[in-house]
Amino acid sequence: MISSKRLFKFNLNEESDFIEIGGGDGHLSSSLLRNGLRVVLFVEPDLKKYDDACVKLPNTKCLNIDIAKIDCSRIKTNSSEVTVIMQDVIEHIKETKQKIFFDQLKLRYKQINFIGRTPNLKSPFGLRNSFGDNSHIYRFTDTSLKDFLSNLGFK
Repeated sequence: MISSKRLFKFNLNEESDFIEIGGGDGHLSSSLLRNGLRVVLFVEPDLKKYDDACVKLPNTKCLNIDIAKIDCSRIKTNSSEVTVIMQDVIEHIKETKQKIFFDQLKLRYKQINFIGRTPNLKSPFGLRNSFGDNSHIYRFTDTSLKDFLSNLGFK
C-alpha cells in the first residue's frame, strides 16, 4: 500500500500534514507514521475500529465524530499543505458535510491534496464492489467523480 513514500502511485510530500478520514483500525496512518510522515488527524466513525486505531496511534489526534462536526481550527498544523486520505469513504458521506470540512481546511492550509478511492461504476466490477452496501450515498463514474470533487473545490 505505502512504499518509499508513495500511496496508490501518488508521491507523498514529507512536508505535508496528513489527515485520514474513515481510516478503519488505523493501519494506513500507522504505516504513514512509521515512514516518517505527520498524521495530524485521524477520523473513524465506527467505535470499535476507532478504539483499535487509538491504540495504534497514541500520539495522533483521533476523533470518532461526523466529518461536518470536526473543528479544523483545533488541528495543530505543521505545514501549509495537507493531504487528506479517504479510502472507500467519499461515497458514504453527504456532499454538504464534505464541503463543510474542506471549506474549513481551506482556512488552515494553502494547499489541500486529496487521495481517495471509490468503486468506479464504469468498471466491470463497479456495481459488484458496492452491491449489498446500502450505506453508499453516491456511486461514481470518472466524470461524476470529477464533477463531485469540483463541487468540493478541487481542480
